[in-house]
Amino acid sequence: MPFAGCGFPIVGKDLQWGNGLYVMGAIAELEIGPTARNNSGARKAAITITHTSFKS
Repeated sequence: MPFAGCGFPIVGKDLQWGNGLYVMGAIAELEIGPTARNNSGARKAAITITHTSFKS
């Protein structure tokens, strides 16, 4: 799985880090933004992951 030079995981816009592995919270902060660590960020991540998961 890919990591940035600082050791932070590199995730896609769909919050997928590896094959079938999605992230939320602090790990998703680079894609979600500063709210990733609170309830509104969790909601945004959940919506992103669900829409991505059900497209296929």
